[in-house]
Amino acid sequence: MNFDMNEERKQYISRRGKIIVNACPGSGKTTSVGFKLMNLARDWDDKYSGIACLSFTNVAKDEINDKFLEFNNAPLNYPHLVSTIDSFINRYITLPHFKTKYNCQGRPMILDDEAILDSLPLQKFKINKRPIQYMYPPSKIDISVDGTFLVNGKSVSLNEKENEIFIKYCRTLKNFQFSKGILKNSDSLYAAYQILLNNPSISTFLAKRFNYIIIDEAQDTSEIQHLIIDQLVENGLENIELIGDPYQSLYEWRDARPDLFLDKFSSEEWTSIEFSSCKRSLEPIVKAYSLFRVQEHNNLVGQELRNNNETPLHVIYFNTYDQLINKYEEVSADHSNKNILVRGSSLFRELSGINSFDDLWKESPFSPIQFIYAKEDLQSGNLKNAIKRLFYCIPLLIDSSFTDPKLKKNFIEKNKNDYYFTAKLLILLKNIPDYNKTLIEWTDELKEVCKSIFDLDSSPAFTLKAGIHRPKHSKLVNDLFERNYNSINVSTIHSVKGETYDSILITLSKNSSGQNLSISDFIRPSEMPDEKKRLLYVAMSRPRWQLVIGIPIQCRLSDERQAELFGDCVVHGI
Repeated sequence: MNFDMNEERKQYISRRGKIIVNACPGSGKTTSVGFKLMNLARDWDDKYSGIACLSFTNVAKDEINDKFLEFNNAPLNYPHLVSTIDSFINRYITLPHFKTKYNCQGRPMILDDEAILDSLPLQKFKINKRPIQYMYPPSKIDISVDGTFLVNGKSVSLNEKENEIFIKYCRTLKNFQFSKGILKNSDSLYAAYQILLNNPSISTFLAKRFNYIIIDEAQDTSEIQHLIIDQLVENGLENIELIGDPYQSLYEWRDARPDLFLDKFSSEEWTSIEFSSCKRSLEPIVKAYSLFRVQEHNNLVGQELRNNNETPLHVIYFNTYDQLINKYEEVSADHSNKNILVRGSSLFRELSGINSFDDLWKESPFSPIQFIYAKEDLQSGNLKNAIKRLFYCIPLLIDSSFTDPKLKKNFIEKNKNDYYFTAKLLILLKNIPDYNKTLIEWTDELKEVCKSIFDLDSSPAFTLKAGIHRPKHSKLVNDLFERNYNSINVSTIHSVKGETYDSILITLSKNSSGQNLSISDFIRPSEMPDEKKRLLYVAMSRPRWQLVIGIPIQCRLSDERQAELFGDCVVHGI
């Protein structure tokens, strides 16, 4: 694989020490990381100390592995490591040292399904006679850096008496979790930071074991992750690289702090490098999404037009989504690799033709709605997600004791690489009853299918909801769960981060209420942009050749404003 060396990349490849790279979309940052990793590994002469290349997601981690393999024609092996940052922290800090610090019973584990915590018996803690855990579920409780308790990453507003009860509730919850070693990933991060603070020698050991650390997608690291990095640097880590684009940070719900990335980028203690040349998109597309960068960072350069007749930017004014999709099919006819991007699950389901179904069953031991969605995943080509969905349900059929999170976790760990068990899940997927039966008939047949495939002593207790739902019991499942898939792929913006397409349609709403994205969000920020602007930045930076913006007809722009935002664009009315 050839590596296109320009001045920006050359500067990055040659530097060592504390490096931070602010890399725009399509600048080839992952390719550059793979190339530098190859150079570092080829010259490596230490058998016991290695390079740790970390990223925020498994997808990004796998992409780094793939790039390294393309350059090196062989995988990266010991003493080096490519991992997610969370997995690295769990493996080398929390799991080996947690028991010593917190005196927990047995080896700690990191929960895959945090909702398991919501069934813990904490009903004695009440505010206004209502159990707190129903207002603030245990799965949503976190500990901040300073030791205060948060719900979904935010502090709660309570009066003094209520706050006292809330704190007791949170302390009881966390004391139970830490004594049993049942941790959310956020608990693991908090514990890891406390472990390093109290045991600097652990940081020193890690800085020797991995004396060169590269962190990709570093804009998504949280405050605690930054503090853990700082602990490693303070205790001997000399070579550390943070690579990312703060404008592409989409993980505020996981406490991402792109502002801390920018603080380091402007610090004299770090060598700052900027990748401002986009190799992916045409110049008019780059200019359009550059609107969401602050003026001082408005320096991106895109690719030149391939010919004078090329029109990369299109605006479609629409009344209905059906009209919008039909027009987009016409506009994008010359492109096969295309996608419609939306914000939020409800609009995603509407444009995909997938209904948000009513759950007609009780949780006994779980709702068969999961089988409906698993079958949908299978029909839409997402077999991996279908299997994963069943993996977290089926243990409850096999053994009722798996309501205990530790036992369920152990079962999943034991069987996740068991091809015989996975084969049973595939058989179940293919034998989910047809939908040309009544809801009662379908449910009864599903019970027998599960009993047969998993050799159960008795049929599962799948129970239909009664009351207002009773009239639906005699209706055909086909009528209750009707689906109609759209011919063009529809994705949420979060799911396509890092992807490249030939053409993209971004679907805007009439206003920006709630999670909606609208044309009113198209304003240059004076400081770090909010999440909605970052979402638009990510979405608009996906296409190579064609960017199409769908705007409700009620929000039609003046010619002057349209030209200001999209330059020489092609306008389509419905």
